[in-house]
Parts: sequence; C-alpha cells; structure tokens
Amino acid sequence: MAGKEFIDLMQRNIFITGWLQSHMKVKGESASYSKQHLRTLMRISIIGRVRLKDLSKYDEVPTSNLCTMLKHLVHDGLIKSQRDKADHRNVWYSLSKKGETFSKKVIAELRSMIAEMFSPLNKTQEKRLSAALKTMNEIMGELKQSYINGEAK
Repeated sequence: MAGKEFIDLMQRNIFITGWLQSHMKVKGESASYSKQHLRTLMRISIIGRVRLKDLSKYDEVPTSNLCTMLKHLVHDGLIKSQRDKADHRNVWYSLSKKGETFSKKVIAELRSMIAEMFSPLNKTQEKRLSAALKTMNEIMGELKQSYINGEAK
C-alpha cells in the first residue's frame, strides 16, 4: 500500500497537471477540434488500429459519445473505419494518411505549448524537474509493465 505522503504528492501532481493542461490554448489547425477529439486522435495514433469498445475504455468516454466523435473524424478524413469481417458488431479505427500528417502537426503544436508553458522555469528548475520526471517516467513504466504482465492488481 502506498504511503500517505506519496498519495498526497501524486494527487497534487495530478491536479496541478490537470490545471496546467486546462490552461493550454489549442492553436493552429488543431484549434478546429475539441480537446477530446484531439486526445482520441492521438490515442489512435499511439495505439494503432483499435476497436471502438477498446478505445472507449482507454478514454473513459461512453461508446455512444465516442462513436459520434469518430464519425466526425472519419468525415474529415483523419481516420478510417472498417467493420470486422468476423464479427460485424465490431468496428476498427485507424489513422488515414491525412490523419497521420495531422497527428504529427498536433504533436508539434503540443510540444510547442509545453515549451511555452514551462518557459518561466530557469535552467536549474528545468534540470531538477526533468530529473524528477525522468525518474517518475521510469517507475511508472515499470508499474505499467507489471499490470500488463498480470503481476500487479
């Protein structure tokens, strides 16, 4: 069981990260889409070909809402949908060529927003935060792998 200090720190970091994220202003081409549209598009970019029901679990979005959002992205030519030949109830989604190009632009815009958001940090603060994030990413990656391997519950 995680200790109280650890839980308090994680909770504060989650809230602070959420607050910082809510203050990010979407710019460029991606400004014509909601943050949820962009999050879903990025999720498909990372995962690759994915079924609607699995995508719904990742983003904790009701399937009906996600279906409407995906139809919009299909209509705009950013993703492709394909009905499963073995089980017609399932629909697979993947990025189109246009979606791949757009996703790269969105990632570049996101990186630019992150750079801008953290620009007030001086070099010492940036180094300290980078070291802490690197350690956190390594440990979180190990934790994720233990869940994937069925070692953690």
